[in-house]
This record gives sequence, C-alpha cells and structure tokens, in this order.
Amino acid sequence: MHDLRQRIWELDEILTAAKWPPISPWWKAVIDTVYETDVREVVIQGGRRGGKSSTIAGRVAVAETLFGEHIVPPGDTGYFAIVSAERDQAKERLQTIRDVLEVLEIDYHYTQQMITLVGRNVAFRTFTASLQGIVSFTCIGALCDEEARWRDRDTGANPAREVLASLRPTMATQPNARIWHASSPWAKAGAHYEMVREGSNERQLVFVGSTWEMNPTITEAKTKLLEPDEQIRLREYGSVPMDQEESNFFSHVAIEQAAQPPDTDEDISDWPVFAGADFAFRRNSSALSLVYRNGSKYIATVPEERSPINGPLRVGDTVRDFALIAETSGANFICCDLHYIESVWEHLEDFDLSLVEFPSHDRDKAFIRLRVLLNHGRIDLSRVPKRVIDQLKGVRMKPSDSNLGIILPGGRSHADAVSALVCAIFAADLGNTGAVPRSGGPRRFSRKRSDDATLQWYASED
Repeated sequence: MHDLRQRIWELDEILTAAKWPPISPWWKAVIDTVYETDVREVVIQGGRRGGKSSTIAGRVAVAETLFGEHIVPPGDTGYFAIVSAERDQAKERLQTIRDVLEVLEIDYHYTQQMITLVGRNVAFRTFTASLQGIVSFTCIGALCDEEARWRDRDTGANPAREVLASLRPTMATQPNARIWHASSPWAKAGAHYEMVREGSNERQLVFVGSTWEMNPTITEAKTKLLEPDEQIRLREYGSVPMDQEESNFFSHVAIEQAAQPPDTDEDISDWPVFAGADFAFRRNSSALSLVYRNGSKYIATVPEERSPINGPLRVGDTVRDFALIAETSGANFICCDLHYIESVWEHLEDFDLSLVEFPSHDRDKAFIRLRVLLNHGRIDLSRVPKRVIDQLKGVRMKPSDSNLGIILPGGRSHADAVSALVCAIFAADLGNTGAVPRSGGPRRFSRKRSDDATLQWYASED
C-alpha cells in the first residue's frame, strides 16, 4: 500500500497546482500512519472546516478508486461509498470527487447518486445513513460523513450502529477496503464516540484534532469570531463532545447581570416591539413576552402569564387579551409554536396582527440564541419578573446522541414564560430580516426548515 500513499501525494501536487488547498501537515501524518498498517477502519473526530471532505473525498477516495489494489471480478462493480445523513450532503462530496476527476481529465459518467469511471469497473456512489439506504453491493472503501450527526427521520436516534452493521459485510471480499469514519463530535454517546473512546487497536486507528490543528488557515482566534457561543465553539471547532451529565443551560452569572437595573432607564417607546407567546389552557400556563430591539440591544418584558389554577383557561379570552396587549404595544405579529395554533389563529380576527409559527425543529437553536445574547450582555432582563428569572436559572440540558436535551423546570408554569421569551427573540430576529408579513389581518406565516431567513436570525450579530 506504500505505492497508494505515493499516489495520494502525487494527486495532492496536481490539485495544489490547480489552486486547490494542499493537504495539511496534520492530515499528512494521518495518511502516513494509516497506510503503514492494514487496519480496516479509520476514525476521525475533527473540528468543522478541518479538511475532512477535501482530504478524504478529494484525495483518498479518488486515489483508492483509481489506483487501489482491489479485486473486483468481471461483471461486478466496486464502489467507493459516500454515506451521509442527507442526500444533499452526499451530493456535495460527489461533486468534490467530480471536480477532482475534471482536473485529472478522467472520463466518467455522472448521475445525482453515482460517478462511473469510463472503461473501469469501479465507481463512486452515495448512500443515505439508513437501513433502507445501505443495500447489497461490493465496497472498495467508504466515507461515513459526519457520522456522529446522523439522525433517523422517524425516531430522531442515530442509526450508525445499524448502518455500520450493514456496511461492513459489503467489504468482506475486499481485503484492502477501508471505512473512514469522519465526523465532528456531538455528545459523549453513540457509535462514533464509542469508537473514539476505544482508541487505536488492531482493528482501527483513531485521530482527534481541532479545526486549527487540522487546517492551519483557520486559527483558534478566528473560530471565536465564527461562533459566539463558547460551548458550541468547543464542540464544532475544538472537537470537544458534550457531556451527557445534566447541567445548567444558561449561566446564572449572565442571568443575574442581565437582570440588574441599568444606571439610566432607556426610552424604548420608539423601538420596534415583537411578541412571542406560549399557549396552554389546561395543565400549563399561557404566557406572553415582548422584546424590544434596537440594533444589537434587546430589552425583554413578560407582561402577562396566566395559570389554570381554578380550571382550564378560556381559549378565546386568553388569546384576545394577549393580542390586545401585543397590538397596543405596537407589535405587528405574534410568534408561537404549532401547539394550539389553529385555535389561536381563529381568535385573531378582530386584530391587525399576523401569526408566525415558531419553528419547533429549530428549538435548540432558539435557546442557544438566548444564551448567546445573555453571555454577550446584549439582552436586558431588568423588566422581567423574578419568577421568570428563576425559570431561566432552572433550565437544564442533558445531551443525547440526537439533541441537546433541553429540560425546562417543572411545576404548573412549566417555564412557559421562558418559552414565550424564546419565541419573542425569534420574532425580533426574524422581523429584523424583513421576512415577515406586516398588517392586513391575521395570516398564518410558516417558516420552513431550509429557509434562509430562518437561518439568518440565528447567525445575526448586527
């Protein structure tokens, strides 16, 4: 396999001459180590933008497929498999390979799921990370892309164990085939983390690196600019998986500082105001939060919170009272989650307010956004009641292999005011993009998962 390693260096020289970024010293050390052994699996835990795709898909996969010592009988095709959580991600890796083949002037046939090399019985093929996605084929190598982030659409769990159990037998007749498990970390759970924890042995080699170690063009200082939330930065760029132990989600110090009255009262009468609500009528409370935003400054209030102490809340009365407060305060719309949204919409007919659906699939991001504002001293909570401050302090998290595991404090209120505050911040950020309906009566406005405006609200730091 020494010859194959030399082929990778030659390929890197060609791509570098074509203005591609060269393989970094960290990756060169990995490749040297791997190709001095006969291990079948290589486990990479690395930071984002660390060169995983350009190195493994752009160099290793191409070299393995073009020059690898693989025995594929006539009439069969040996595939280098690209396994990703989403088909779009797999297509991106396939496009990287396609671009390399163009530089090398190798003839190929391309489809959205496959690149077949002309005159050769080897190819590149994408698969989704699911039991249905992995079918019987001859595998000469595989890249399990962002393995720690794989998610089953139905259960939300990471299907890596089941997928790998189906993938490994496809290499049975190919003694030189390798699986490259390349992923940024998530939590201290799941198949990828367990392989990293197990360490290097006769079956696998394990390598762990931060973004700035793997890709020297991105410094640690730059990652602090790229990601304002320190916990996320350490996970995404520092290659530090999250502990599964339950812990505070928000810094109590940051909450206390945000709750301190300012030296001078700000006049917010001309600031744009945004309303968020968490509606519940039987067991939990309904809460309304208003957030005033002026540039990078946010001032929060919780003007109303109602508990069903003496029986269920009346839906119509609660919605109309909240709508009156929001409209009188100057809000153009109310943001709330999908629960009860049809009933809420029905009772807004007499108000000049639109209705925005809070994207429940981005709930973790919304809570992270509030954490960023707190940690950077950009939100004023001095007008928020103490009970809500206590609710914020009670928010916990216990990461699993599928999500952050945000846990709201119990009790009758169930931190509904916190949920309303998160909705209001989402509304303030979304309203800042200008991507919401304005006046003209109640209209349902749904944000979709891939909508650019939805992503912009989280990244917005202006």
